[in-house]
Amino acid sequence: MKVTTHQLSRDGATVDPASDQIDHGEMTATELATLLTRFTSIDAIQNQYGDPHVIVRVRDEAHLIRTNRGRLHLYNARDVSQPSSQFELPALMALLEGGPAFAAASVSAAFPDLDVIAPQRKHNGMLAVAILVVGLGLNLWALAQYLMRAHDLPPPECAPITDLTQLSELRRRVPGVYATGSDAGSRIMRIKSEGGIEFSLLARDPAGALHQIRKFTETFVWSRRRVGTLCLVTSSRGQVEIGADTDLRHFGDTYRRVAAGK
Repeated sequence: MKVTTHQLSRDGATVDPASDQIDHGEMTATELATLLTRFTSIDAIQNQYGDPHVIVRVRDEAHLIRTNRGRLHLYNARDVSQPSSQFELPALMALLEGGPAFAAASVSAAFPDLDVIAPQRKHNGMLAVAILVVGLGLNLWALAQYLMRAHDLPPPECAPITDLTQLSELRRRVPGVYATGSDAGSRIMRIKSEGGIEFSLLARDPAGALHQIRKFTETFVWSRRRVGTLCLVTSSRGQVEIGADTDLRHFGDTYRRVAAGK
């Protein structure tokens, strides 16, 4: 996690309006938790001077964290006009680190309007291994081509899919809700049948129920990469790779399907 503090002392324990920005670089979860613990101890009166806050960058996300009377308030650093979510430190760290084991029924509780998909059988794991082997082979082939040509290999190219039959099949098969896990901190991706991808995070409210925060929708184009794999090219969140099964990959995370689209 890359961490930057604003208007804070280096240890995060006091407000320093003269300190515009301190870049802490990569921090472990333990180091960040220690910093945020000091941050929450700031006196409420002192906190009124300036705008002390912490920015944490995880994956493709940017979180802005403020404190007030010992509580932590999480904002979307790219759009602070969105409502904040209030957290205790353990819950916030769980969200930043990402959710643990996957459980479809748990995630789907946040989507009462959709049908839960039953857990997949073990043979899907064999299919995933086969896809991994094929992908590795393609990467080795690309490396060999690079060495033979002795010049930089161009980046993967994506071309929009124009075949109407294939587009119809993708619009039938892909839309739905996908998740990286089943607890607070899990990333959610909802691909809508009418177009657009809704990104969000799972968090727990004070009563302990899971709900979505940081929701926003982007447009995408059904595309095919130069190596032949399918993907969704979004307007600003990069590519979402479409697997041969029902899994998606985005920024190194695997999203498993938990509910069918409508």
